[in-house]
Amino acid sequence: MQSRWQQAKFSALLTDALARAGVSQAQVAEKAGVSHSQLSRWKTGTHRPDYDSLEAVGNVLAGLVLSEPDLTARLLALAGYSAHFGAFPAAVGDAEAADRDPQRREPG
Repeated sequence: MQSRWQQAKFSALLTDALARAGVSQAQVAEKAGVSHSQLSRWKTGTHRPDYDSLEAVGNVLAGLVLSEPDLTARLLALAGYSAHFGAFPAAVGDAEAADRDPQRREPG
């Protein structure tokens, strides 16, 4: 189930997390395996992120912004994946658990 993308709140949280991480947007994008321009388009709201790419960026940022362990879940929820908020495995980056839970993936 997919909910509405809350673009303004999403953009504010992403921008704030990037600032608190103390690294450039390009560095986060590279570590997460997404393009700098893709991350930029998410911030401006011209494109909604896909689940996997956003999860990767959220995990990179969460590792840098230690004061906010639920950052990935919050970003995913604001991007419209709120049906999955709070339903993540104990380790948000646990890919094996994600593969076992088909509801974590957006229907194709």
